[in-house]
Amino acid sequence: METATAARLPVPSTQRMVFFRLASESLAIVVVLIGLAMLLGWIADLYLFKGFASSWPTIKTNTVLTFILGGLSLWLWHQQGKIQHAQSKQIMQWLNLTAAAVLVIIAVLTLTQYGFHVDLGLDQVLLPQPNMEGSYPSPEQVAPDAVIASLLLGSAMLILNIQQPNYLITQVLGVAGWLIAFLGFLGYGDAFLHHAGLHTGMTLPAAINFLLLGTSIVFARPDRGIMLLISGEGQGSLIARQVMPIAILAPPLIGKLCQLGYTRQLYSAEAQVAVQSILVTLVMGSVILKTTRTLNQIDLQNKQAETALWESRQRLELALEGSGEGLWDWNLKTGEAYFSPRWLDMLGYASDDLPKHIRAWESLIHPDDKPWVMDILKAHLENHAFIYQFEYRLRTQAGEWKWIANYGKVVAFDRDGSPLRMSGTHRDVHDRKLIDELLHQQAQENKALIEHSPDIIIRWDRCFQPLYVNPVIEQKTGISASRFMHNTAQELGLPQPLVDLWQAAGQKVFDTGQEQTLEFAYPSPTQLAYYHARLVPESSGNGSIDSVLMVCRDVTELKQIEGALRQSELTNKAMMQAIPDLLIRMHRNGTYLQVFRSSSFQLFKPQKSKAGANVYNILPPELAEKRMQYTHQALATGELQVYEHQLTIGEDFHYEEVRITVCGEDEVLVMVRDITDRKQAEAALQTANGELERLATIDSLTGLANRRSFDLYLQQEWQRAQREKTTLSLLLCDIDYFKLYNDSYGHQIGDTCLIQVAQAIKQAVKRSTDLAARYGGEEFVVILPHTTTAGAIAVAEAITNGIQLLTIDHRASPISQYVTASVGIATVVPSQELTTDRLIATADQALYEAKRLGRNRYCSAALFP
Repeated sequence: METATAARLPVPSTQRMVFFRLASESLAIVVVLIGLAMLLGWIADLYLFKGFASSWPTIKTNTVLTFILGGLSLWLWHQQGKIQHAQSKQIMQWLNLTAAAVLVIIAVLTLTQYGFHVDLGLDQVLLPQPNMEGSYPSPEQVAPDAVIASLLLGSAMLILNIQQPNYLITQVLGVAGWLIAFLGFLGYGDAFLHHAGLHTGMTLPAAINFLLLGTSIVFARPDRGIMLLISGEGQGSLIARQVMPIAILAPPLIGKLCQLGYTRQLYSAEAQVAVQSILVTLVMGSVILKTTRTLNQIDLQNKQAETALWESRQRLELALEGSGEGLWDWNLKTGEAYFSPRWLDMLGYASDDLPKHIRAWESLIHPDDKPWVMDILKAHLENHAFIYQFEYRLRTQAGEWKWIANYGKVVAFDRDGSPLRMSGTHRDVHDRKLIDELLHQQAQENKALIEHSPDIIIRWDRCFQPLYVNPVIEQKTGISASRFMHNTAQELGLPQPLVDLWQAAGQKVFDTGQEQTLEFAYPSPTQLAYYHARLVPESSGNGSIDSVLMVCRDVTELKQIEGALRQSELTNKAMMQAIPDLLIRMHRNGTYLQVFRSSSFQLFKPQKSKAGANVYNILPPELAEKRMQYTHQALATGELQVYEHQLTIGEDFHYEEVRITVCGEDEVLVMVRDITDRKQAEAALQTANGELERLATIDSLTGLANRRSFDLYLQQEWQRAQREKTTLSLLLCDIDYFKLYNDSYGHQIGDTCLIQVAQAIKQAVKRSTDLAARYGGEEFVVILPHTTTAGAIAVAEAITNGIQLLTIDHRASPISQYVTASVGIATVVPSQELTTDRLIATADQALYEAKRLGRNRYCSAALFP
């Protein structure tokens, strides 16, 4: 149950965890000190320490030992986590377990005395004690409720110190012991309020110390068990912290007060019930109203966050709209899915056509694609490193199938690492896919063409061993393809001059990477045939040339081949013109040899951008020089060159991406692509992200930096001051009696007051390196790098004087007719031994001192290791 709760609830903040753990450790020390004081009371016979009054029961020495052992065990438990040395830590754990075990043993033995009516002499172990008549069942023994409280709290500490403790059980035992002590404490209320007899055998010091020890146990782990419900950052935890103290303390206190009125005969027993019911109803009604108000505030904050998220999503969708991509988002726990308008428009659907559920997407997947698509999805959810990216077919509104490129990833996880949310994009690749299929079909056709080509096609490796030869080789030369494949040219008995010619041309291709041509004659079985051969390099993925492809064509069919080449050239030209980019075949001196462009591409000087023109006569000088620089670099390295530039065409700014690749010994192919739309989308997204970042660091009410910005800047300046060994000062400002101000003038006027005070603080902070921020509520904080105590005091005086000069009426203030503020100052030279939390705590202590001295002033404190 504890694990499941932790998985659902947000953990408490670091500051709150530190508070509860420090409170637990401090209470443990207090319990030990009170126990020692009680022991001193027995030694010196001081009733104040033994029972507060001579007529009340006195605490037993073994109960005193229980407090000392319990407090010591809990304090050792806290110290155990701070020790790094393994052996010392083991010794500390052993002492801890021993103290808790002794405590439990004493409680069990004492209960045995009660259960079997025997006297084991446990109460006389430390100091002999005289018998004292009272309300005990056995006056020489510890009270039963005290024994039960000891057993519960001792068991809690024993569980706390085992290898894998159950913190929920520990806290339940701590609460149970606390409640028993609280009932004992209330028993003394009658004696205080209306001099009635005691209704408990537990001594008052024991009741108080059990309350402290129980609280310390419950607070020990604020991030586990019941405490997680109270100390967490969730909405329920916030309400629990506000309501629980009143819900626990109010009913018994009201009952005691009503009982006091009845005892003093202020009203009858029936009236007591009515008064008690009315008071409980009023208190609980107030609790409900406070809870309602808190929930309304949380609801308002959630709605504001939802609005900001919606606006951010809209900006993202606009950016994606510009890039032609659709957005999808999937809640893996609920199955709810979001499909952006662009996503729906790709498939021809309106916003209401598809249910907002992941099953709607699954129903659109092509039956042949669905199995492997779901396999990829499953693999990604099980292993997030597995890339969720593929192309598949979805059914459109018209019932047709469209190719879509899908990319996504898990973007949110729960505390167990299980995926919670997945997002991604869709891109319409239908046209490109059709082209790919056409190219694949053409590749198959080309393969068939090669296999049945009348040309001899041979692929050579670097040792001039044939890697491939088409079947026509046997028809042309009388040598079978298989025999040609497994032998060198010399082994085949080819004429040596022919072999030397082939190898020389092939070696030149390997050395230069450039295509070579040659002509040769070869005696075929029927006649002397003349061939025109082209040798071209074939590169691997790393750019190295691994093989040479030689195509040998019979020149007797030259006319037919030339016609086919012309047709192929026209086809290539048409394809080049169909591409939406500007393609330029350019000489190394900048002269345009060929220009291909679509009608939609805008040129800088369209009337001059044609074959025969020079780049220096077309582009601005700086762009022309840049074009030539990358051209020469491409020719020198043989590598693709890519760069971007901006130019003005008419009244519009255009961004272009330029790619330059070598296509000849002195020629390059220049491809220019208009990327204006992409740049504009990137700029819009960057602006939106910048605005979100700014909003995330500014307090929405005062306009000062918010708490998040303060924490980041304090950490930054702390590290800088630590490196440079310079002083760092911190001012903590609090508006005096601001709650009374809100109660008198209302929260809207209170917000106006906060804005005015924030401006006064901002005006008092002069340097650009200083930071004024809203710390929370009516508290403000100022970070002053490179500032001594004297400099910080000057800023504090400027702040307090500036606030007074605002002359904001404050009729409810006990110290002034106007709004004033108190300031705590802390100055430090950061070191490894100190922390920012200690700096804040020191400033807070100085602020508390300023308030204690009468407010409307400042106090300073220095922090040392």
